[in-house]
Amino acid sequence: MTINETVQEFNPGAQVELFDIDASNFGEGILRFTASGFDDDGMGGLQNIFFDGNEYEALPIEADGFEWNGKGVQPTPTLTLSSIKKVIRNLLYSTNGLVGAQVTRRITFDRFLDGHEEPDADAVICKDIFNVERMESMNKVFSKLQLATILDIEGVKFPGGQLIRNTCINTYRHYVDGAFVYSTGRACPYVGAASFDINNNSTTDENDVCPHNLQGCRTRHGENGVLPFLGFPGLLRR
Repeated sequence: MTINETVQEFNPGAQVELFDIDASNFGEGILRFTASGFDDDGMGGLQNIFFDGNEYEALPIEADGFEWNGKGVQPTPTLTLSSIKKVIRNLLYSTNGLVGAQVTRRITFDRFLDGHEEPDADAVICKDIFNVERMESMNKVFSKLQLATILDIEGVKFPGGQLIRNTCINTYRHYVDGAFVYSTGRACPYVGAASFDINNNSTTDENDVCPHNLQGCRTRHGENGVLPFLGFPGLLRR
C-alpha cells in the first residue's frame, strides 16, 4: 500500500517522527534520534526504532515550528533535545551547538518501520531539511537548537566555509569532572575565572555556556577588549 493510500485510511496507525543530524563536519557522522520510542508519559518504555536499515535512538525530543504557511514566510523551527544522556550535552559543547549541521526530519507510520508489517523506506508523509543556525539555550535538562531553512541560512558558502552573521564558530571551553576542557583546534581564547550562562549572567563553572553571539564575546572579553569573534555582524540577511 502506498503512503498516499495509507494517509486516507480511517486508522492508518501511529505516526513516527525521525530526526537525522548530519554532524560529519564535526567528525561525528550522522546522529539519529526519535521520540516515538517512548510511552505516552515519556518516562519509560525506551525502545530504539529501525527505519531504512538505520537505528534511531529513543530520546525525549520536542520539535516546534516546522509548519509551512501560504504567506511566503519560511519556518524557523526549534529542536529541543533532552540532556538525559551526558554524551549529547558534551557533543553540543564541543561543536558549538552543532551550528551548520544539517537536520532532516521525516514522518512516517509505524507499520513502515523495519521489522513491522509493511517495511518501506519510501513511505514518508513529509521530509523537511534544515540547518542548525544557533544554540538558543542549554541547561542540565535540555538543549534547544534554532533551525533555519537552507534558503534562509545566514550567509552563503564560500571556499573557506559558511558566513554566519551573529554566531561565532570558535569552540568554547566546557566543564567536565571539576575542570575546564579547552579545545586544541579552533578554540575561544577565553580562560577567565568568571563564568557566565547562556544569557550572559554570572553563574557557576559547571553551568558556563557561551551563546556564541557578539554580546557573549563582549561579556567575556570586555566591552572595549579585542574580541576573537568569528561571526560576521555586518552581514545583511537576504
